[in-house]
Amino acid sequence: MEQYLLWIGILIFSLGLILVIVGRSWVIVRFIFGDRSMIWQYTIGFILVLIGVFILYMSGAFS
Repeated sequence: MEQYLLWIGILIFSLGLILVIVGRSWVIVRFIFGDRSMIWQYTIGFILVLIGVFILYMSGAFS
């Protein structure tokens, strides 16, 4: 079970980083979220990063 949590955490963390770092330049990200502001995309990205870090912590990746 902890292996699944580890991979899910890595996936969510990576998705959040992608949204934060390249959300403005990748057209597909703008297409998925619609024509929303960059602050909205950054907020979603940071929330996903925090959820990913929490899942990684719960899986024991930092111990």
